[in-house]
Amino acid sequence: MMQIVSELNDKVRNALTPLIDSDYILLDVPYYSNIGDTLIWQGTEDLLKTIPYKCLYRASIGSFEYKSLPKDVVILLLGGGNWSDMYYHHNEFRNKIIELYPNNRIIILPQTIYYKGASLIRKDAAICRKHKQLFICARDKYGFDFLKKYNFSKNILLVPDMAFCINIALLANMSLPANKSILLFKRIDKEQTNTDSVIKNLACSEYDVSDWPLYQQSEPMVDYIKAEILKKNNAVADAYAYNTYLPSRVRAGVELISQYNTVISNRLHGAILSILLDKKVTIIDNSYGKNAQFYDTWLRGTEGIKLIRVKHSFCLNRFVKQQVAWILTVFDRMQG
Repeated sequence: MMQIVSELNDKVRNALTPLIDSDYILLDVPYYSNIGDTLIWQGTEDLLKTIPYKCLYRASIGSFEYKSLPKDVVILLLGGGNWSDMYYHHNEFRNKIIELYPNNRIIILPQTIYYKGASLIRKDAAICRKHKQLFICARDKYGFDFLKKYNFSKNILLVPDMAFCINIALLANMSLPANKSILLFKRIDKEQTNTDSVIKNLACSEYDVSDWPLYQQSEPMVDYIKAEILKKNNAVADAYAYNTYLPSRVRAGVELISQYNTVISNRLHGAILSILLDKKVTIIDNSYGKNAQFYDTWLRGTEGIKLIRVKHSFCLNRFVKQQVAWILTVFDRMQG
């Protein structure tokens, strides 16, 4: 299991370290209670610690303030699973940064790409295409092919998830003894899938069910950060998020999963953290194929990691697919 962790860590480093060749800023960091996104953030920070350049500024969507930057400053936009019309405020923020900084190298760290319909693909592709130094990292082969096909940029890379760069020693220091058997790690949001059939087939009748701690609940640290941003104390919010909130949420995730020997998860980062902690892992696909796409690209054939595919509730029907293909074909011809 740890061999695949090392291999994916190397792939991330080999792809990104040559591109981050100057001081940088890091944007779209997650000041909300999804621990999966804080794992991505932690992995990003751990990678950046190995690079001989410094972070000049880090901010979330809410705390970002425009700053004029020298042309050699690199802009990093955090990766994840939010390049989608399901979470479009993240797309709007990325588009905003691309337009605000036409002369800086911008690297969008590994993202899953998913659009339910065609209307926003054209807009996003046109904005991305105009930037001459934009590097977009796709987190799976489907996203890589999609971005290439619709010409989002001349610089498209296929890169694993940033969580594979988390310092393993950090996780070991946060871990609890593994004295429980099975965790059914079950997401409760709009990407959830039906796990009933999985439960029926569990060899053991005793298992625990959980999502991320405090997910979609009141989180005092998040509330504090939001309050400081409302008071325009953005620097205070950013510092607290980095120094206090980030390590606290990573620890909460590690303490949950480290107690189990086997994890069955329909959250991608529930599965990834389980892999990092050397657990036996079964990945259940999410509602639109994200988990299966990641598994097929990077994890297929790895001992101790299995995938359960599901029927996707958000798949485009045949008519919509035809309309998407027609619109984008016409758009490509107009651009060419």
